[in-house]
Amino acid sequence: MSALEPGKARISHPDPGVEDAIVDAMQVGHFEHAGWRYVEGDREDWPAELREAGREGMVYIRNRDTGGTAFVPELSGHLRERGWEEVDPQAEQEAQMEEKTLAELKDEAKARGLPVSGTKDELRERIADHDAQQQTEAGDEPAPTEEDQA
Repeated sequence: MSALEPGKARISHPDPGVEDAIVDAMQVGHFEHAGWRYVEGDREDWPAELREAGREGMVYIRNRDTGGTAFVPELSGHLRERGWEEVDPQAEQEAQMEEKTLAELKDEAKARGLPVSGTKDELRERIADHDAQQQTEAGDEPAPTEEDQA
């Protein structure tokens, strides 16, 4: 293996058809969350609040073939050729919530210490309200809802 420049890491995807990638050390945790494995080089394991701040100015991408996601400084032609596309993380999270069954939504509510009664729509709204409140308490401004913009 070749020597990596400081601040860089080599990661490997579980799919043997996907080439290893060289990423910024601060991105290793994000890639590991998406299923990649750390191979060599520098890595930075940041506390959650710093990881969120570290995403500022980054682009959230998903691979059409593997479903893996990551934050990168820019979506280059090189990444596009390999099936990566830019996605809105909030929209993706909302879509994932829409796909959940009633039982899964109850589990999500229970994990947050929320009441588990109600319809799927009520549970989704309760969870979204809770998450927005948590985000506000952490010092982040939640994205405006359609009702806020009306």
